Amino acid sequence: MIVLMAAALVGGVGSFVVLWPYGALAALLGAQVGATSLALMAGLLLASRRAKMEQNQSSALSLASSA
Repeated sequence: MIVLMAAALVGGVGSFVVLWPYGALAALLGAQVGATSLALMAGLLLASRRAKMEQNQSSALSLASSA
């Protein structure tokens, strides 16, 4: 959860800084989009890593039980 919050914070600040030359309103609206997008990508990465880890553990257990 902390990783997702950090990703959202970084995405929001980064988007805000990049969009600031286009005006304050664009920067404020874009910060929400950037924060959400980066949090989504971080969540997908965490979910895929966890699924891969669980798959490795289950295959190791099945190998150990068949031996």
